[in-house]
Amino acid sequence: MSVVIPADIYLIDEPSAYLDSEQRIVASKVIKRFILHAKKTAFVVEHDFIMATYLADRVIVYEGKPSVDCVANLSSVIVDWRPFAW
Repeated sequence: MSVVIPADIYLIDEPSAYLDSEQRIVASKVIKRFILHAKKTAFVVEHDFIMATYLADRVIVYEGKPSVDCVANLSSVIVDWRPFAW
């Protein structure tokens, strides 16, 4: 992740792609520390559910066929759920 220009909202697409489990933990900590310290908002698209729940205040799981028919299942919204204290 490279942050060149300061912004109010950051869009982060799959930060864990191609990272092993140890690198994912480090990346999660760096992203979370930056967002909390800068007091900014981030929208993170992530396929690693554990990383998503660590990074986010809210996780929304989409169901359906990507790029064709996708819906957010509101019953799957997870708020303040932390499985691990990394």
